Amino acid sequence: MNDAFEGGSLPLAPDSSGPAGQGGQPHPAGSSATPSEPGKFYFTVGQLMEILKDMPQDLPVIVSGQKSGYENFFHPYVAKLIHDPDCYYQYGEFQIYEEKYHNGEETFAAVVLSRVVRDD
Repeated sequence: MNDAFEGGSLPLAPDSSGPAGQGGQPHPAGSSATPSEPGKFYFTVGQLMEILKDMPQDLPVIVSGQKSGYENFFHPYVAKLIHDPDCYYQYGEFQIYEEKYHNGEETFAAVVLSRVVRDD
């Protein structure tokens, strides 16, 4: 695993038990838009570049997604992941590492862009 977690200054994966955005995801940042304001964008290219320039430049970037279409995304964060290419396509081939489920599996750090999930 790379050493992206060693410095302690990077935004790490949110605690899913917390009250932040949907499903424990971080609140949107970069603009005044919120999940309750459809049609507004959370980030501009310039805002995203400012966030990413402070992250290790060799980390891969992973996006959450399912099926088709595009959504806004929450503030990027660094997560400890595993690669599971055999995982059902709707769950993605990369999973957040959880020791109780993935003990001993090879991990890596990646910048994650989690999409906003709208439950209309």
